[in-house]
Amino acid sequence: MNKYSFSVFPNENFLDLRLYQYGWEQCTPLHSFGPYVRNHYLFHYVISGQGTLDSNDQDGVTHRHRLKENQGFLICPNQVTTYSAHESDPWKYVWLEFDGLRVAEYLDKAGLDFSQPIYHPQTPD
Repeated sequence: MNKYSFSVFPNENFLDLRLYQYGWEQCTPLHSFGPYVRNHYLFHYVISGQGTLDSNDQDGVTHRHRLKENQGFLICPNQVTTYSAHESDPWKYVWLEFDGLRVAEYLDKAGLDFSQPIYHPQTPD
């Protein structure tokens, strides 16, 4: 069975929100990517396992975020990031790469930005 899959979208007709690619990956222990700077937004959602995201804020200070199943992380354009799978419980995640004229507005409504990249699902009261 494949350990990853992705698709690329060549259509440039959407201006408000444009999807560039999506995919999934079951990472090997300690698999990492970065440091790297993206041209577009990238959102990862952790399906299982755990890992870490090191991302710089708008002042250039790097913060380490530990993530697990049912959490996600946003990478913004021009942001330096490195992310790594856990040694004994590597993550499996899906991702979307996107951009567009209204993306900042949509992300603001979701409570995500350069300085707050972590998605925590709401739990019922």
